[in-house]
Amino acid sequence: MLQRPTLYRLQAFLDVTPQKGQDLLDNSLFVLDSITCNDVLGTMPSLGGANFHRMEGLPLFGMAQPNQNGIQKLFEHMTKERKYSHVFFINLRNNLCTFIKNEAYYLSCKSESLKPRLHHPDDTHFEDIESSLSASITQMPIMLIKDLKKEPEKIDATMVFTTKEVFQMAEEKFHNMSYFRVPLPSDYAVNENVLDDLMGMLTDAESQFRNSSQDLKHQRSSTNSGSFLLPSQKSGAEILYKRRSSNSSNMQSRGSSECAVTTVPFNPVYCFFCSNGIERSTFAMAASALFMYNKSGYPPGTRPGEQERVSIANAEYTMGKFLAVKHIVMILPDGYQVKREVDFVLDKLFEMMSTTHFHLREMILVTYNQAQKSTSQKAQRELYIQSLLLLERYIYLILFNGYLHTEKKPRRKTFRQWMEKDCKRAGVYRLLNDLAFHDFQTEICTLSTLRERWRELNKLEDGEFV
Repeated sequence: MLQRPTLYRLQAFLDVTPQKGQDLLDNSLFVLDSITCNDVLGTMPSLGGANFHRMEGLPLFGMAQPNQNGIQKLFEHMTKERKYSHVFFINLRNNLCTFIKNEAYYLSCKSESLKPRLHHPDDTHFEDIESSLSASITQMPIMLIKDLKKEPEKIDATMVFTTKEVFQMAEEKFHNMSYFRVPLPSDYAVNENVLDDLMGMLTDAESQFRNSSQDLKHQRSSTNSGSFLLPSQKSGAEILYKRRSSNSSNMQSRGSSECAVTTVPFNPVYCFFCSNGIERSTFAMAASALFMYNKSGYPPGTRPGEQERVSIANAEYTMGKFLAVKHIVMILPDGYQVKREVDFVLDKLFEMMSTTHFHLREMILVTYNQAQKSTSQKAQRELYIQSLLLLERYIYLILFNGYLHTEKKPRRKTFRQWMEKDCKRAGVYRLLNDLAFHDFQTEICTLSTLRERWRELNKLEDGEFV
């Protein structure tokens, strides 16, 4: 099986949905997104998105899913205050979500209302199910939970939109906005396809802008200032787009109905959002930062010969120096530098969200210690698998950065192909198939294997995968 490691994850890529449409609604509740999202950073009132944070020095932001009004607030904040030319919103959720009365609601099961129903991690599949679900909602009363202290409320919803539809309506108003969906399998799990999808999204976003702008080349319009006409490639890597001016006197002097045109640098920003703006958004931002830094070069603080940043003095494991990580570093070419760059990115991310107390690398040991102290066998197992998944996610970031170092442009292989060909021969999957905290543990745990970790994630239990 280690010769075909993706077979372990085959179940995660199958459509195993036994309920659809009316049957799905009969056994489900709709829970208001905001009541289960703790806005630790306090950004919801001002920006319309909880836990809004950024990656310093790069056009990368993370947040919880915004409501309909929040989308406009965020767009205006990015374009007017931060002066970005184009805003890309990337949806990382892999559970069903609909907009009812301008607010986002996620679908949950009646038995456990706080646990979202999860589905097949494919963006097209999600959009189809959400569209079908929205159509079914308008035909019958549904149960909403707006307050955890109150009983579910039955309502007749006449206007229901999917997340994609809400952003499409915003795109019609703001032409320099785009929406993507890259569903992550869970808050902590990761796989090769996810990193390829994130890398592809970053590459496609610019291409989409260029193609859509070229379609407007021959169009005449009386739209507001800021709509796009035509991008042009200048010397170097700078991309420009042309913006119409609303100066009527200039138009009259030209004796033409066309607006004057000015060029503005193409300066995009990427806004990742998930259910709470922390776990998935942080991972996506970290992977995107590695991709961008490998193109533009790393800032001071990561270069060979410079002093390494240490989050806690003499704390080996908070620096991610677990035995499993050390093996990966030994396998990768220039592995120490590859890991150091990942640590730099994670530390920079944490600086802007420290009040959330979520540092992807340091949470590995924190979660493991919580598991050891737990008196509940169920909680202990859940925390332990969570700590293993965090360790695996950290290792995958190191491997992904190693891939970016190895496969320079033009990249002949995807990350998945690189993992299955080069890394497999180097024994990476053997290490992932024996993933444990060997620094502390002496007992063998079944969750250390690829098979058992993904079996645990794909249990067909009510409230998890349906």
